[in-house]
Amino acid sequence: MKEEQVKEELQKMQVELDRKKNETKQAQEQCRKMTEESRRQAGKLEGLRGQKAELEKRFVKSRKSSERRSADRNLLHRKNFVRRNSGSKGGGRKTKK
Repeated sequence: MKEEQVKEELQKMQVELDRKKNETKQAQEQCRKMTEESRRQAGKLEGLRGQKAELEKRFVKSRKSSERRSADRNLLHRKNFVRRNSGSKGGGRKTKK
């Protein structure tokens, strides 16, 4: 009878061992999936950072260009204003004779 109890206990232990192996296998698979997802998201994040940097460069370049155009327009308006107002109204420069 003692041998039968030992066999029963051994069988219970084997069932428990199989269950633990299965749990370990599932946990490893879950860990693998999470690692893959983490790497995928890291790659996506890196791509988004690159896009952000490119957009920031373009924005700064566009802004500088816009500021130059605005400054050029202001200068042109000032020159035209001076030309119009320095004509026959007597407000212009007088030349020596």
